[in-house]
Amino acid sequence: MLELDQYSFQKIRDWLFEALNDRAPVPKLSPDEPPDVAILAHEHTLGRTTRRNLELACKELVLDFTHSGGESVPYVDALLRLAAGLKLRELAGPLAALVRRNLDRPVISLEVRQAIALTLIDLKELQPVDFWRALLNQDAQAFAGAALSGTLARSWQAGVALLPDLPDDPMLGSAVHVIFEQTLEDLSASECFACLRALQDIRTSCPPALSAALERLLYARRIMQGSAPRPTNRLREAMTERSWAILSRLASPRNYPCLQTHPSPRCWRGPALSSRSTRSKVASAVAWPSLM
Repeated sequence: MLELDQYSFQKIRDWLFEALNDRAPVPKLSPDEPPDVAILAHEHTLGRTTRRNLELACKELVLDFTHSGGESVPYVDALLRLAAGLKLRELAGPLAALVRRNLDRPVISLEVRQAIALTLIDLKELQPVDFWRALLNQDAQAFAGAALSGTLARSWQAGVALLPDLPDDPMLGSAVHVIFEQTLEDLSASECFACLRALQDIRTSCPPALSAALERLLYARRIMQGSAPRPTNRLREAMTERSWAILSRLASPRNYPCLQTHPSPRCWRGPALSSRSTRSKVASAVAWPSLM
């Protein structure tokens, strides 16, 4: 029985298709681990040629999907997560084109369109603001998180301008709070001030849930700057517990996955496996299975 390093490109491609459909053996740490997560954790153990063949096989399978638009949702989800994990950025163009072809009269399912949108974010290939607005107009509830992340990737100004068009959703409001906290941390002092001023100006034009979230964000920033009383220890602990509760809910695979910070896109595996290096070290104890 041959090991993966001994397989030809065609056999690796055939194996990958079956593995992502959960019909072929994959070195998993637990039975319920998604196949793409297991593959990404072990790909560093493969030889250079095998890793290259794995990337080419994944690329071909994604291109086949963009041409046909078929296959099951779990397979497409796993395939796209693998492509993002392998950083196959050249696939962003064909995936974006597939989304555009499905804007007016969608043929592919909503779940697949969501998976593609999130993959485009994971691949870090910027899309025009009108691309994200078109998705938002198609289904605001389904694409709100992806559209906000996609526009913020271009500029904080584009992200702020999108806020009034987002749905009135308390969970999304919590997500907006966290996303802009992260955004502000990456800005210079002058840009941070300009962003806060823009959020203050646009807050009253936003849906109630988002307006309330922005009000909390602005108040928290005033506390950090010393212009309001600092919270007591008890209040600080309560705020920390609430933040963890929000992030735990948001970490679910279908709840605004753009907020997750672990290496495997959109697959929460818990704090112990939150680092790719840690995950890889643990996975190194699990050998690639025989494939035949």
